[in-house]
Amino acid sequence: MERVLRSGKIRASGYANKLRRTAFAALKDKLPAEEIVRAVGELNKKIFEVLRATNVRKDYIISIEAPFDIEFDENGQRKIKWDYDNVKIYVFVPMGVIKGLEKPEFKYTIPTEGQEFREDYDTTGETEYPT
Repeated sequence: MERVLRSGKIRASGYANKLRRTAFAALKDKLPAEEIVRAVGELNKKIFEVLRATNVRKDYIISIEAPFDIEFDENGQRKIKWDYDNVKIYVFVPMGVIKGLEKPEFKYTIPTEGQEFREDYDTTGETEYPT
């Protein structure tokens, strides 16, 4: 049965700690701590190489999904085996400030005695209110 370790959204500078904490939370009852540290260290190294090669900056937001299986090695010990072909790294790149959007007018009238408060969304500026 294939499982997936998900980091959630995190700054690129903190992905290694997040993956390690997530792996310990999910696998601490199933595997020895040494195996979790070894496997996550191996995964983090490969992810670091990909992030460097693609010029992902430390302040970008990323999300990682790493499929894995728990298998037995030749000594009968449980080991994490990553499915590197299906590891996904989502990178959320800031696009900057969007400029040039028109602000719609928001009109309202202050009621006088005996009138109800009215507010309307008006982009034309042509709304007439009864008095």
